[in-house]
Amino acid sequence: MLDLKLHPDYEENGWIYISYSHLNSNDGQSFMADRLRFYVLLFAILFLSNAQTNAQQVEISKLSDTVQIATVDVSATVLEGRLNKISGNISLLNADKLSSLSELAITEHLNTIPGVQMQSGTYNTNRIVIRGIGSRTPYSTNRVRAYLNDIPLTNGDGVTFIEDIDVERLGRVEVIKEPSSALYGDGLGGTIKLSTARQNELLQSSLHYGSFYTMKINAGTGFGYKNGQATLSFHHTSSDGYRQNSNYQRNSVYLTADKKVVQANVGFTLVYSDLMSQIPSSLSRDVYETVPQRAASNWLSVEGYKNQRRLLAGVSVQARFNPRWSNTATFFGGGHREFEKRPFNNLEEESVRYGLRNRLFYSISNFDTVAGFEFFGENHHWRTFLDDDSGETTVNDIDELRLFGNIFAMFNYKVNSRLLLTAGANVNRLNYCCHGKLNDEGEHRFPFIVSPRMGLNYEVIPGMNLYASAGHGFSAPSLQETLLPDGEKNPELKPEQGWMFELGSRIASVDGRLFIDASAYHILLRDLLVTKRISEAVFTGINAGRSSHSGVELQAGYLLLNSRNFPGWLKLEGTAALAQNIFVQFEDDGNDYSGKNLTGVPNNTFNFRISWKPLSSLLFNMNMRHSGMQYLDDGNTQNVEGYWLSNVKLSYRLNVIKRLNLKFDVGINNFFDDQYVSMILPNAPSFGATLPRYFYPGAPRNWYIKVGVWF
Repeated sequence: MLDLKLHPDYEENGWIYISYSHLNSNDGQSFMADRLRFYVLLFAILFLSNAQTNAQQVEISKLSDTVQIATVDVSATVLEGRLNKISGNISLLNADKLSSLSELAITEHLNTIPGVQMQSGTYNTNRIVIRGIGSRTPYSTNRVRAYLNDIPLTNGDGVTFIEDIDVERLGRVEVIKEPSSALYGDGLGGTIKLSTARQNELLQSSLHYGSFYTMKINAGTGFGYKNGQATLSFHHTSSDGYRQNSNYQRNSVYLTADKKVVQANVGFTLVYSDLMSQIPSSLSRDVYETVPQRAASNWLSVEGYKNQRRLLAGVSVQARFNPRWSNTATFFGGGHREFEKRPFNNLEEESVRYGLRNRLFYSISNFDTVAGFEFFGENHHWRTFLDDDSGETTVNDIDELRLFGNIFAMFNYKVNSRLLLTAGANVNRLNYCCHGKLNDEGEHRFPFIVSPRMGLNYEVIPGMNLYASAGHGFSAPSLQETLLPDGEKNPELKPEQGWMFELGSRIASVDGRLFIDASAYHILLRDLLVTKRISEAVFTGINAGRSSHSGVELQAGYLLLNSRNFPGWLKLEGTAALAQNIFVQFEDDGNDYSGKNLTGVPNNTFNFRISWKPLSSLLFNMNMRHSGMQYLDDGNTQNVEGYWLSNVKLSYRLNVIKRLNLKFDVGINNFFDDQYVSMILPNAPSFGATLPRYFYPGAPRNWYIKVGVWF
């Protein structure tokens, strides 16, 4: 285990003290793998400490723009600005970072961001946790909002789906790691903003093949027309999976277009996906440790699976009236249909969603403001039923109308050339209306919630900025959480609310070679929403009192070498997060869990990446990630040890003729073949003689090759 901390004797000089301990010394293979990781990290730290002698020998004009993170613009704060001038914690993944790891799923990419954890049980079973918020959600992501080109990827129930968005279609990812309710409404954990990339090539195609008969085929075209451009692409992904009953297949189509019309820019986005995913489910500890490739016996016996079709569409109109006033309106809609075969019952769902998000901007020399509103509506129908000899027996048949709206405003005031002040607020209202086979029908109305936010950014010296913020956030319960096991409404259930306080600093060297973002935060939540399992098919929501989330995060990047010829350029990047997430006050069924750690979130994470381009046509990436120990239950009686995960990727690009290009990728995931838990099921129930099934095993060492062509 690698433990990084500031040693008291070296704190004055800013050194890092490294203590290295090995927990499994009897395992020779694991020991050698940990030793190799340690030497790589030590090598990187020594390079960083001596790199200043090389910095003066490099021309600034040769710098790779992938390193100059502080100079990029971000838009997730509603008011666009340079990252180093933002009064809050935002992380950015650009196109280069998104292509540095396997492009089958977005999981490992998000896991490189400090404070963000995306657990993945299968390609279609995931949970995103930001700073410990949302860690107890059983099988999906809530408490976090997401958008694709301003189209919500979060449904009316607060559940966010980003796992079926193809990584190769993305150009950038921005993550707000704080309660973002003042900007986006219901988003206590934060907001993920995805943007598609424009394809300028006439034709681009690739074939990916790897372990477990995994295949991915992409084909796309980009074409221009008068005052505009469009991109159309098709993506196919299929895999037999590492475990039993884990076949996966997804087909998706993306169409994006933009056109300038008089004084306005009009953008269009359409995404259609059709997937079939078998469900292996979770395992008990003894099965995970001995035969992790197995599926849960009850899911295997019925060959459980999910079949889902999803459509997203949106039109965005950006109009500039004059140099001071502009407006952006996004109309969005879509729907999905889903069938899930389960051992306890079957589920059918279908929904239609629609809405409008509008933002009005005003700007003068030292003052910027945006005011707007968002309206979201969703008609959702779901039915659970049993199959028997006489046919289908309906258990639940429910129609829901989910409506929420919010109005928001945000202000930036530039006091002087160094100090920037921000303030904002959001007023939100949520309603559920349902009828069907329920004991309690009618409207579920929640009160108005006001979420303010304040922040500042101060330039201490050129290249060094301090930022601080305080903001309010909330998350409303889903309809299922508001219902008691007998179907009646729980009138005592309240939305989860909290405040976050953050202090940080961004440092960027004048030559753009070095970037550091360090922050400390403290989040206080009340009326914490947690899911209580009654049976495998029935659950309800309860307010768990109060919780506290505290931590420190670090993100750093350094361009160590930069030469047109061999040895080329070498970039080192690292992130670290130390966190403490505890129940301040929580009692359930007569048990007092106050002071216990929250389940499903590691106490520390560490990520290190080496990117080396020795030749103009050759690129090597190595990423090592450590995830710390996690508790499995509220009483902290069960836990799972932390793990290391290492991935490598080698890319070679060849220009055949003037416009024809080829690219070859070879990659190995889990290079050291470590056994690890890729996702846990918090507070897994135990019924009868069965053991609780906490564990989703991660895949062993696996490889892939990819061939791409474009012109």
